[in-house]
Amino acid sequence: MKPGSKQVFGGNLQSAIPQLTLTRPRDGESRVRTCTGITVRPVSRRRRLK
Repeated sequence: MKPGSKQVFGGNLQSAIPQLTLTRPRDGESRVRTCTGITVRPVSRRRRLK
């Protein structure tokens, strides 16, 4: 499998999660692109042992 571009990843992510929204809040003088509507869950210990 070849890695895709950031644009392809973002498009695929939005296709999979329709409620996802992209925002560009200010971080000092720059703007950082972020996704809202998704979180990263820690892997449980039980799952790591499998």
